[in-house]
Amino acid sequence: MWYSTIYRDVPLPNSTPLAAAFSVTSCRMEDLYIDSNALSRAEVDGGGGAMDTTGTNWLARGMWNQHVESGCWVSGVGGTVEDSRFTSIWADGCNINNVSLNASVGINLTERNNFFRGTGDDGLAINSVDYNTNSDGSNTYYTAMSNAIVTNNTVIAPWGGKGIALYGGSGHHVQNNYISDTARFIGLGIGRFGVNGSDVHTSTVSNNVVVRSGGNAYNQGQPAMQVGNGGDDLGWNGGGQWFRYTVNVATTGTYTVSFMVASPSGVTDAFHLANSTGTNLSGSVNIPATGGWETWTTVTATVTLPAGQQVLTLNEDNGGFNFYDAVFAK
Repeated sequence: MWYSTIYRDVPLPNSTPLAAAFSVTSCRMEDLYIDSNALSRAEVDGGGGAMDTTGTNWLARGMWNQHVESGCWVSGVGGTVEDSRFTSIWADGCNINNVSLNASVGINLTERNNFFRGTGDDGLAINSVDYNTNSDGSNTYYTAMSNAIVTNNTVIAPWGGKGIALYGGSGHHVQNNYISDTARFIGLGIGRFGVNGSDVHTSTVSNNVVVRSGGNAYNQGQPAMQVGNGGDDLGWNGGGQWFRYTVNVATTGTYTVSFMVASPSGVTDAFHLANSTGTNLSGSVNIPATGGWETWTTVTATVTLPAGQQVLTLNEDNGGFNFYDAVFAK
């Protein structure tokens, strides 16, 4: 059925960011084989997707996508990916979402009767984004995804992510799928993706088979199945990032701040707390090795604060830890 073949042969190392081979809106694509010489998902290695799609009532049927950064990255209303195969993909096999090609919705999207093998991230994902942060610090918000249907798919041997992931939204149906042999991560995961993802609300997940799944990604002992929107801890961080909090201080004075943190190996000069003018209030805070990303301990610092409402910034100076909360006591 794949008489039509697209092969992207990029001179390596690559120096130009690559879009997907096809970026289409409200289109029908069938019986097409897309391949490339990409060595990884990185730009320098020729990483670029096979197909980005949005619009209404689009269709991807009988596709075979291989050796590309992502197989399908799609959004819009009423689209369907069916009867297709995705093999040896560097990132997600198929990611249905509400942001592809600058869209803001992902409603009534369907993935059915597809085969996935050897993806470098999630094999198949429903990815509802709540907001993205712009370069000026403002946020762009999106409509939470609804009524996605993921049924009768086979996902085998994802080596860098989950087999099937339901990241946020409501009214979804994830049914009659087969997941096996994850190399290091969760087989079937249900919950919010990151701090800017939508929460998962009422959805139906039933009659799925998960075998030989789970692993030890990030030294966390990943389960075969995980359900829940997760806690409120902040992870995946790095030096130069920051988090701002508005606090209302009852009285002027010196406060002891207890930070709940976790770090497998420990971090020297992990972070510091600053006021709205950028003044370092706490000095550098070190984090000891706790043995795991979800193995928590408390470290403390002393700060002097004026009375009233104010903005405090937790500045990350070095990565390698998760942050749960900060408690102020006088």
